[in-house]
Amino acid sequence: MTAIEVKQALTEPYSRSNTKVGLIVLGLALIVISLIAWRTWNGENTSAESKIATPIVEGGIMFDGTRRIVTPVMNSTLPLTMEAWIAPDNVSNLENQFVVGSDVPGHFGIGMGIGNFGHPMAETVRGGVDATRFRVPIHRWSHLAAVFASDETRVYLDGRLVATHEATKVPEVESPFVVGNLGEQHGIMWFTGKLRSVRITAGERFKDEFLPDEIFTASDPSEAFLIYDEWSFGGDQIEDLSGNGNHGRWESIVN
Repeated sequence: MTAIEVKQALTEPYSRSNTKVGLIVLGLALIVISLIAWRTWNGENTSAESKIATPIVEGGIMFDGTRRIVTPVMNSTLPLTMEAWIAPDNVSNLENQFVVGSDVPGHFGIGMGIGNFGHPMAETVRGGVDATRFRVPIHRWSHLAAVFASDETRVYLDGRLVATHEATKVPEVESPFVVGNLGEQHGIMWFTGKLRSVRITAGERFKDEFLPDEIFTASDPSEAFLIYDEWSFGGDQIEDLSGNGNHGRWESIVN
């Protein structure tokens, strides 16, 4: 037997063994790919990104357009800051959704909410401003804030400055702030979705971009006019956690 024949005899079993191992590995790989494809087709998304994109909204109180909270705080003090944690159900309608409002028929108030097609917005006595380049996401908690300063009006979404507008004046007709629709004497432009907390504060709480507070507290009780959160919503009376006694009350919205 020649040297070449000896080499072939020795390496042939090894080659056949390598071929078998390769076929087994290839088969296992095909099985894994098939399982992943089936899980994706069957509706089970395995990516971490998709889980972040559709978070579960927990806590808060549901607003469905049938009721709102009337507060004893009047819209007669400036400068002023209002903020809320919200998770809207729908932002595709053409009507504004007021999270906080103080309008009376024939007169603009001051407030904030979600404008046409989901834009963050604030209302002043001269009309309002929509942050048309931004959109409040649905079924996810977002922090919405409006600062009615002496020199301008600012709108923030999750701590980011998204719109500015000319400064407002004190409304001509004094009216209480309402949580959940346009104003006490209106039955329109209601907010639909969940609200976790709301805070109305004297002065300019935010001048630059900021990291929103997850929980609203009264660091200085003299500054916060009212603080409502999910612990406030247990009964007919909405407990004010600011220490100022500005408790709210549930009221039906009459169209």
